[in-house]
Amino acid sequence: MVINKFRIGRFVAVTLCLLLAANSYALQQHIRFERISVEHGLSHAGVTAIVQDQSGFMWVGTQDGLNRYDGYEFIVYRHDPSDPKSLSDNEIRGIVEDEFGNLWVGTRAGLNRFNRGAGTFTRYSHDSDNELSISDNDITALLVDHEAVLWVGTRNGGLNRFNHASQSFDRFQYDRKNLVDGIKQGPIATIYEDRFDRLWIATRDHNYGSLSEFHRETDTFVPHYGCAYAEHGDCTILHTGDEHRPVGTDINGLYQDSTDAFWLATDSGAIKDHEGWLSPYTNLDDDLKSLSDNRILAPLQDRDGRLWFGTKGGGLNRMGPPKPVNWTTPEGMRQWYQTPDDPNWSSVFDRYQHDPEDPYSLSSDHLTVLHEDRFGVIWIGTSDAGLNKFTPQSMQFGYYKHDPLNPNSLSDNLVSAVTEDYASTFWFGTYKGALNKIDRISGMLTQYRHISGDPNSLPSASIHDVFVDKNDDLWIGTFSGLSRFDKTTETFKNYNVYPYGPNVHGVLSITEYPTGTLWLGTQAALIRFDIATEEFKHFWTDPRDEASLHGDVFDVVRADKYVTMQ
Repeated sequence: MVINKFRIGRFVAVTLCLLLAANSYALQQHIRFERISVEHGLSHAGVTAIVQDQSGFMWVGTQDGLNRYDGYEFIVYRHDPSDPKSLSDNEIRGIVEDEFGNLWVGTRAGLNRFNRGAGTFTRYSHDSDNELSISDNDITALLVDHEAVLWVGTRNGGLNRFNHASQSFDRFQYDRKNLVDGIKQGPIATIYEDRFDRLWIATRDHNYGSLSEFHRETDTFVPHYGCAYAEHGDCTILHTGDEHRPVGTDINGLYQDSTDAFWLATDSGAIKDHEGWLSPYTNLDDDLKSLSDNRILAPLQDRDGRLWFGTKGGGLNRMGPPKPVNWTTPEGMRQWYQTPDDPNWSSVFDRYQHDPEDPYSLSSDHLTVLHEDRFGVIWIGTSDAGLNKFTPQSMQFGYYKHDPLNPNSLSDNLVSAVTEDYASTFWFGTYKGALNKIDRISGMLTQYRHISGDPNSLPSASIHDVFVDKNDDLWIGTFSGLSRFDKTTETFKNYNVYPYGPNVHGVLSITEYPTGTLWLGTQAALIRFDIATEEFKHFWTDPRDEASLHGDVFDVVRADKYVTMQ
């Protein structure tokens, strides 16, 4: 048994700041977004692409120019009609960097390679007389794969593969004569390489669309979702309630998370594919924990495993615990999954949106792109209000403080003790208030106060310690003795720790010993409490006995496996 003695006051006036684990999906957590706008030098408020290069510079594409940001200032690159070595156009559609350090910039008027030393651009444009030129100037998607091959998607010319040696392009274009293994109809919406090096191509059209896997060995496309053979009316249909729509007709982005689940971001919500089973996630008008908007950008999973979903009008969403949904196979089979009466199953997405009264909120709810840099900072582009950035590690705090007008606020700002039970519920004691319970899922705070004349209430408003034993029972040390809280009945059983001793009842600290006993530090003695028999044994300070305990205030008690007091 290790005993520390303190004669100084042990309570500090604080506003409770609750630190959550990095992978916890508990409380709605406040994020301070840093805004970067045209006032800081950004060329345009409409951000279209974000990439960090090998040197650490952030490259930001906008509707009016390319920006290089070093954390302090911007250098802007724009199209100059009189300079053939300038950008081919100011509207940036995509940015990627290859393993050779080449920065590739797609615009609505051609592909560009940035020459770092000279600060100039080499243009790659469509030439109707040259079949080895890029197929179309209107660039929609860029990707550099694991073999350092550059892939270029276009609006009207299909997919292009760049050959570095010959500086030429291989074209993959829609062919009505090859509907089986050719590329599907429509503009290229996104190009994505998953963790297994598979290459995915999503096409998008007003009436048709498809997600296909490209096989490099045979240069063929294998459809997975959508209207693969649109002219034959062959579509994969996703059933979501009363809605029946083709999967893949409106894909904005793709993402494979750390569980190997595949996410399709669409204008009709997010679709999760896990081993062939499809799960739709959509905005529900009466559910503030659903997605804030159905128009979803490609998700992003940060280094702590959290999934973030940007939307085109509802701000940013962070995904919480799994939610049971209605599953559908790619073949159209449907399986119902019933929702249990458990709050974990209803709390799904936390929303982070623009608040005109909060300068640290998102600058806009109309998002365009998410990007995590090598330092774990998440960058967020908007269509009308520039850039935002934040570090997930900085948003691991939820704040609670006393509000005399709110019975569901913290009972007092003098917080004296904190513990967590096996159900991941937080319990807080305050010096002049009550016992406080915070539900990790809903964030709801409940107070349990001392009621004069009620023997089943807390024995005192002054709490010194809260402790959860190995049986998940909650014990409270108060100014008026020991109390055990019954979570089922929400009542207290109170113990007078000095039934035959001095009239000093304060229990300052509680710990448990493996034999099923509690050790209590008090204002005058160290006490052993047998939980089974509910019997107390006191160890007093006796100045005449050298072998007795020394001191008269036992503030902190910690169990030690080597020493036992008889």
